[in-house]
Amino acid sequence: MQLMYERCFLWQYFRLYIFAHFRFLLLYAQEKLEKKRNKRRRRAKFGMKHQRKPFRNPRPITKADPHLLPAPAASRLTHHNVTTDIISSSMEQRNEKIKK
Repeated sequence: MQLMYERCFLWQYFRLYIFAHFRFLLLYAQEKLEKKRNKRRRRAKFGMKHQRKPFRNPRPITKADPHLLPAPAASRLTHHNVTTDIISSSMEQRNEKIKK
């Protein structure tokens, strides 16, 4: 009877030991996966090799930059007509240079 009791106790102890280690391994694997996910997210955010160009130009378009004007199809999306002012003034400057 004593031997059987000891065997049961050892078996329970062994199961508890395995269960505890299994839980530890699960937690460890979960932690590693989270670290991997966070690294991947970080890399995608900050380490982009080819960043797309911003939609808006960072500095305003001046008379000296007529090549930065939007295409005619895109100009209809704006509420104000910038193209006529800049193009007409740049054409006037060219005409003045030619006259001189």
